[in-house]
Amino acid sequence: MEKHQKSCILLVFVILLHVACLSFSIGLQHRITWSIQPNKDFYTNWSNKHFFKIGDTLVFQFQSEFYNVLQVSKRDYDVCNGENTVQVFLNGPAVVALNREGVFYFICNFSNYCLFGLKISITVHRNFSVKPPFLQPASLPPASMQPPAPATVDSTQPPANINAPSNESENSKRSSGSVVTFSGWSWILCLVVFLVHY
Repeated sequence: MEKHQKSCILLVFVILLHVACLSFSIGLQHRITWSIQPNKDFYTNWSNKHFFKIGDTLVFQFQSEFYNVLQVSKRDYDVCNGENTVQVFLNGPAVVALNREGVFYFICNFSNYCLFGLKISITVHRNFSVKPPFLQPASLPPASMQPPAPATVDSTQPPANINAPSNESENSKRSSGSVVTFSGWSWILCLVVFLVHY
């Protein structure tokens, strides 16, 4: 009877440990440098390479004197209208809690920056029921695809922070994968301990 009681306690411990490990995967932070980029589709491409879920946060890093972040509706996003905002962030870094499933739309309404591509839409998923894009095999562009023409930038604009995609986005990918791997291995380890004790 005592052996059965110890086994039950160990099983409860294993289940609690597994739940605790899974909780580490909640709340991933995605950082993005918010500035005019040479490629107008930079932020669309960045968003498509990341998997966002409820509980994550999006951190916009920007210089407050040159940029802002406005959360807007899809209609306002499409036409770069910053008059009917959901939220306004005037000081960087701006931290946005992704607290519901759906699509979030953000623009910058300084000058005509939004028209130059300084806007992003983020699709937030409920969980990992959709395979994260960074775990899917990359598709190659068609051979006939021409590189995009360089964007012309108004000389009255402040100098753009033209950065290569930062290692921060790579770190967020690694963090997510590491958490899932850690959770999987911890579950297996706990199961082995349970079986050895039983």
